[in-house]
Amino acid sequence: MDFKFPIPHTRGSSHGGSRVTRKAFRLQEFHSQIMMKAYPMWETLEKEARVELFKQVGMLSTTHSCHEGLIKYFTKQPKLLNSKDVSQMYPLMTLPENEMAHLDEDAGILYASKCVMAFQSSLLH
Repeated sequence: MDFKFPIPHTRGSSHGGSRVTRKAFRLQEFHSQIMMKAYPMWETLEKEARVELFKQVGMLSTTHSCHEGLIKYFTKQPKLLNSKDVSQMYPLMTLPENEMAHLDEDAGILYASKCVMAFQSSLLH
């Protein structure tokens, strides 16, 4: 396999410490479908590489309305929160009354450089 740059490198979006990842994208169902397939693939690569590539930490997303179409992409039922709920859970955060939030417990962090190196190693073995 011929790579344009040695791995790791700093010439692209796949280098560096981490990237946020999630299964549900508000207006992009195509991306949600891809991520439903990607999560198990990351898990498989993580087991093969014997290194932590993904850390599930959750993510709070805000919106003017609840997008029911997203619900099917969550492993766990998302916690739908109004502005008062958000202020109680996160005292330093204030949302306008007309906004809502959902807590996506499936979301997390991919360790980008480790992912690239694990993928490269899987290709070479």
